[in-house]
Amino acid sequence: MQRYIIIRLFHGLIAFIGVTVVVFSLVRLTGNPLDNLLGEEDDAETAAYVSELWGLDRPLAEQYFTYMGNIFQGEFGPSFAFDASAAELIKKRLPNTLLLGGLAAAISFPLSLMLGVVTAVKRDSPFDYGGKTLAVMGQATPDFWIAIILIWVFAVTLGWLPTSGKGGASHLVLPVFVLALPSAGTLRLMRSAMMNQLDSEYIKLARIKGLPEWKIIWKHAFRNAAIVPLTFASVVISSLVTGSIVVETIFAWPGMGQLAIQAINARDYHVVQALALMGSVILIILHILTDILYVYCDPRIRFTKIQS
Repeated sequence: MQRYIIIRLFHGLIAFIGVTVVVFSLVRLTGNPLDNLLGEEDDAETAAYVSELWGLDRPLAEQYFTYMGNIFQGEFGPSFAFDASAAELIKKRLPNTLLLGGLAAAISFPLSLMLGVVTAVKRDSPFDYGGKTLAVMGQATPDFWIAIILIWVFAVTLGWLPTSGKGGASHLVLPVFVLALPSAGTLRLMRSAMMNQLDSEYIKLARIKGLPEWKIIWKHAFRNAAIVPLTFASVVISSLVTGSIVVETIFAWPGMGQLAIQAINARDYHVVQALALMGSVILIILHILTDILYVYCDPRIRFTKIQS
């Protein structure tokens, strides 16, 4: 088990380094930040001074290694557009995004797994058809459309909930619901996996032996079926936790998604790199935890030879 975890951590480190290279390269293809830092009245001498001040006159390789050195020291560089460092901006916005995405993940994922099990057990029933309809609608309907409709109905027409901003618990209802709905795809995966398990031979044998139905479903079938939606769930939860740009923009939620839009428009290299790095680290950590959960659900995985 320890060897398995060490190998997965090593793979995560390689992925992290790869992400830093890709992000560092891509953000510099969007344009020169001097276009935003300088005004029309600034001359070439001012441009050279600002370029040297921000380190933009150095070779790209030197900028990258400086960037990596700052990362391991916990520094992400100063912001071009905001009167703060990238680390300070993320420290201020990250709790808001974690609150929003964490609530959405805590509600949607367990509920989707439970509904997936129930719809599989009660296949071809009205409950099953309702669950499948909810899952398809959650995956197929665009976030921005759902958000606009909910604002129009519950905020503008009925006046029950606020339209945007961060405040009390009422400000969380609409954005959390919009974020949580697309993760209903986990319901479909769980239902399909459970149906395969319930039709397997070991389940038939357990029923012949007279085991209680609840134990067959939740202790045996659920544990083996949970492997399938875990991968999908890790991607969905990571997107919820790192923040949705669309949802945070529509609801004016002061999180990392809204900050990303502002930084991209301002060509703020350091902030964009820091946000991409933060999201990538969360995604890598969740994938490692998912691999560990694989082993818990099916101990045979740890004995599988890992291909290089």
